[in-house]
Amino acid sequence: MSDPITIASRHAVFLERLKTGEFKKFEPFFEQLRDTIAKKLTSADIATLSRGKLEKLLATLNQALLGITTGYTTELAKNLVKIGIYEAGFEARALESMLGAKLGIDVVTPTNKQIRAALEIIPLSIRGSDAGKLLYDMVKEYSFYEADRLTNAVRQGYFEGQTTAEIVRKLTGSPKNGYKDSVIAVSRRDAETITRTAIAHASSVARSETWAENQDILDGYEWVSTLDSKTSQQCRSLDGKVFKVGKGPLPPIHARCRSTTAPKLKEEFSFLSEGATRASKDGYVDANLSYYDWLKKQPKDFQDKALGSTKAKLFQNGGLSAKRFSELNLDRNFMPLSLEEMRKLEPLAFQKAGI
Repeated sequence: MSDPITIASRHAVFLERLKTGEFKKFEPFFEQLRDTIAKKLTSADIATLSRGKLEKLLATLNQALLGITTGYTTELAKNLVKIGIYEAGFEARALESMLGAKLGIDVVTPTNKQIRAALEIIPLSIRGSDAGKLLYDMVKEYSFYEADRLTNAVRQGYFEGQTTAEIVRKLTGSPKNGYKDSVIAVSRRDAETITRTAIAHASSVARSETWAENQDILDGYEWVSTLDSKTSQQCRSLDGKVFKVGKGPLPPIHARCRSTTAPKLKEEFSFLSEGATRASKDGYVDANLSYYDWLKKQPKDFQDKALGSTKAKLFQNGGLSAKRFSELNLDRNFMPLSLEEMRKLEPLAFQKAGI
C-alpha cells in the first residue's frame, strides 16, 4: 500500500538500521583512542611528574585525542550530507509513487545545494539546554568535549595518587570486559548518541525540504512515533499531530529520538490513504491510531511499563480520553510536564484515579 503513513513507518525501520550501520563504521576511532592513550601515558611515570610537566604531557595528549575525535566528526559530517541528499530523493520518489504514476503529478526534488544549505541553517528541534543548536555545531562540540573529558580523567587520576597503569586501565578498560569498564566506553556511547541524533535530524530536514518544494499537493506533515514501550513522553504526545511545513518541530525532539514524519496530502488525495497501516511492536495496525489510542488496546502490564505505574493508573482510571491524556503530558513548547504539573491541570482525574 503506497500511502504516507505506511511508507514513513516502514522507512523509519530502515533509518534505525542505517544509524546502527553508520555508527559501526567508526569503531576504528575508538581503537585509536585506546592506543594513543596507552602509548602517551606509558612512556611516562605520571606519579613522579611535577605539575608543570604533567600539564605539558596533558596538552600533548589532548591534541592527539582531538585529532582522533575531529577525524570522527569530520567523517560523520560528510556522511550526513550524503544521507540528507538520499533522504530528499527518497521522499520525492515516495510522493511520485503515490501521485505521479496514478495522477500524472510532477514531484519536485530539491537540489543537492538546497539540502546542504538546509543542514547548515536549520536548528535541531531538541528542547532544553540544547534548544536551537545547529547540526554541525552539535557534531563539532563532541570532538572537543570528549578530548577534554579524557584528558581531565588523567589529571584526576594524578591528583588522586593513581599509578600510570591504573590511569590507563581506567581510561581504556580491559579486553575481557569488552572495554565496557572504561572512560572511553562513555565516549563511545556519547558518539552513538550524536550519530543517531544527527542522522535523524538530517533525514527530517531533507524530507521537509522536499515537502517545501511540493506544497501544492500537501496540507502539511504529520508526526509519527514508534508504537512500543520505549517511546518518550514527548513523542507519545506528539504522535498524530499535524503541522504546516516549516512551522512545527521535526524529529529528533530529544537525543536518540526514533520518531519520523509523513507528508499530509491535500483532501482531494485522501483516497490514497484508505486502509493505511503503521508499524507497532505487534506488527502493522491502523494508521489512524494515535499512540495513546493504540496504548488503550494494550494489556495493563504493558501500559504500566510504558508509562510508569503512577501515570498508568491515571491513564487507566482517570476518565480521560486518549486525546486529553496526550495533551496533558506536554506544555506549549512540547516539553514534558511532571505529574504535579499535570495534577494542577486535571485535579479531578487524579482524584478519580486515586492518586
